[in-house]
Amino acid sequence: MKKYLTKSIAMAIVAMSVVTFSPLIANAEWK
Repeated sequence: MKKYLTKSIAMAIVAMSVVTFSPLIANAEWK
């Protein structure tokens, strides 16, 4: 169970990073 919890937290962190950085990358490409 703990292994699954750690994996889900890691996935959540990755998802947050993608959501955070995607607009920044898009802005950099638009300029």
